[in-house]
Amino acid sequence: MKKVKMTFWTKVMIILAILLSMYIAVVLFNPLRWPTGLIQMRILKLTPLGTSMNDVIKVIENNNKWKLLHSGDFKSLSQISDNLIEYSKDRKIIVVQLGTYHHAAIIPTHVSVTWRFDDDLRLIKVEVDKSTDVF
Repeated sequence: MKKVKMTFWTKVMIILAILLSMYIAVVLFNPLRWPTGLIQMRILKLTPLGTSMNDVIKVIENNNKWKLLHSGDFKSLSQISDNLIEYSKDRKIIVVQLGTYHHAAIIPTHVSVTWRFDDDLRLIKVEVDKSTDVF
């Protein structure tokens, strides 16, 4: 069997190809990096329009990676704590941070979802938001 000699630049190119493949895999398989429309579709599969607020809360409580940011006019969530932010008392909403990912390992982007409910506490709208911290 003949040994194949690899030059320095061939090794560098192989390493770069592996690193690029790993980066692409991270982007494709991390749902937080998906476009907001795809994230919204995924959330709507878990909590379709018309779902009761109690059922949405059960979905939230069963996902330990999500962090409750605020809940309007509803105080029975076990996760409600000092994470509450200001809200209008006439709105019936729940806001949850789905998670955070980083660009170039240093710039964080936070992904959150807002569930909006009607007067009968039925889901009428789901909004996904991404906010990036800048220096």
